[in-house]
Amino acid sequence: MISLRHVSRTFQLKDRLVEAVKDVSLEIDRGEFVIISGRSGCGKSTLLNLVAGMVRPTSGDVLLGDVQVWKLPDKQQAEFRNQKIGFVFQFNSLIPTLTVLENVLLPTIFGSADQRRSAQDRAMALLADVGLSDKVNDHPNQLSGGQQQRAAIARALINQPEVLLADEPTSNLDVRTEAEIMELIKALHTRTGLTILMVTHEPELIEFGTRSVFMEDGRIVPHL
Repeated sequence: MISLRHVSRTFQLKDRLVEAVKDVSLEIDRGEFVIISGRSGCGKSTLLNLVAGMVRPTSGDVLLGDVQVWKLPDKQQAEFRNQKIGFVFQFNSLIPTLTVLENVLLPTIFGSADQRRSAQDRAMALLADVGLSDKVNDHPNQLSGGQQQRAAIARALINQPEVLLADEPTSNLDVRTEAEIMELIKALHTRTGLTILMVTHEPELIEFGTRSVFMEDGRIVPHL
């Protein structure tokens, strides 16, 4: 489902060249829930952004299914990300002037009228799945941090993506809420078989995945 082949990413930081990801090869099968862990600055978020098509590799290939993401024209690449990939990030980026329902529906605005109508029903079902049926007309500032992240998860799933990418999705939450969000993601994976790739610096979250990968200094390394 996800294939990284000898992928590297370097960038210039002032007067030095930073090697954020170094010759990483990784295969993730359809239906896996893979957690990438490691200390802050080890390259795990950069690796996730390479998979997302948000950061261009300096070398190597990134494939989702049989599609080489970075060989698509810009417009097709944006459409591919919108339709095939769901994103949940550390900061939920909900738009404060929109209701919870409107925020969840945002990724569907470029669809046809029929698609938008079916999306409304799907959004209501997703909000029920994440326990926010009674919050659809609320605004983000009326929600707790955990509720905001639940809304962000529903938004990530609205276009029925093939892959869900999560970057430190619980790092701004307290311990109890963190456990609730992880249990929610795990339950979604169990029920739907969605392919999930998540990064975290919290080792205790590794147990929620079906497989874990450890990064250190831009590389995937064995972790005892």
